[in-house]
Amino acid sequence: MHAILESGPLVHKVQVRLNDSIGLIDDLDETLAIFDLKLRHMREDIAAIEARNNRCVSCAIHDSQSTCCMAIQHDNLH
Repeated sequence: MHAILESGPLVHKVQVRLNDSIGLIDDLDETLAIFDLKLRHMREDIAAIEARNNRCVSCAIHDSQSTCCMAIQHDNLH
């Protein structure tokens, strides 16, 4: 019983450090969620750019530059 009472302050220190660690992990989780969202938007932007570039290449291959230019301008407006 005496040993248990003597270890009380140590247990309290461990609890405090665990609570601090949990707070840091929560902050890290929030930061990672923000990065995930930003990366998702970047992937969407890259996919849109690639699609536009593919249309340009396709138009250039088929020698219909005027149609391609109009399509690209139309996409840029939206």
